[in-house]
Amino acid sequence: MKYKFNINHYISLTQPREKSIDTISKELQALGINERTFYRDRGIMINDNVDIPSYRLIIYAKYFGVSVTQMLNYSVSKTGKVKNL
Repeated sequence: MKYKFNINHYISLTQPREKSIDTISKELQALGINERTFYRDRGIMINDNVDIPSYRLIIYAKYFGVSVTQMLNYSVSKTGKVKNL
């Protein structure tokens, strides 16, 4: 099971163990991402035709202290095709 975005990866790496998913969700709500959207974004698979809008990716990247490109679990070729990393 491979996710399209590294949200779950950065949750496990950059957050203190005592910080629950609910706490993270509430902190993201304060930044403009509601709980339902957060849970939906976490579950987007690499083969799904769904993307996260750039403004939300920027919010996630700032929250986790990484770049937007680090949030992606794929690369896009010059022809527009998605390549798995």
